Amino acid sequence: MRHGLGSRGLKFSVPKEIAEGLQAKRDRKILQQFGDETTPEETIAYFGLLSTSGHVLSALLGIFGSPVSVLRTEIRRAGYFVSSLLDYGDSVCIFEFGRTLQRWWDEGITAYSPTKIVEVSFSNSHLKNRPAIVRVIEGSARTVDTKIVGTYDEAFRNEWDSFVKSVETGGKPVVSAEDGKRVIEICVAMIENWRSKRPIEI
Repeated sequence: MRHGLGSRGLKFSVPKEIAEGLQAKRDRKILQQFGDETTPEETIAYFGLLSTSGHVLSALLGIFGSPVSVLRTEIRRAGYFVSSLLDYGDSVCIFEFGRTLQRWWDEGITAYSPTKIVEVSFSNSHLKNRPAIVRVIEGSARTVDTKIVGTYDEAFRNEWDSFVKSVETGGKPVVSAEDGKRVIEICVAMIENWRSKRPIEI
């Protein structure tokens, strides 16, 4: 799984004092979670995981369920790049997250089996009419590569519309509060694993 994040390119500027106040509040909350020994790179990594990878991890939970534990996490480039090995019992998932200076967001989930590869990709979930593509490569003696355009709707707008509909109708949201709690637990386990270098159960 990969996730890229660039400058958001907002058309307005948040006043400096407000931005600094929000960042200080964020850092205090992270210190409460991980303790006074929390390093700047851990703060950046954890905030990045929560702020931009939450919906990606939610998709992972929806497709494969929850991992059993975090086996290994590496944090690089001052916290802006995180790689983590998640244990699913009979298989593992390699999770990768990175923030760059490019104004580009790309996301993808790829699953492998002996005779089939399935990939779901969003080339840029913030741009209008960029398709979500499912690619299936299957076969052994004869290989067939099929690409399916899932939707041209914006991925984030679909998320918002689904949430609003559940509020208006009282229906169950696709991603529940329990799912959100599980995502936070996975992010916390990644940081704790990075610190201890030991597997962390989720």
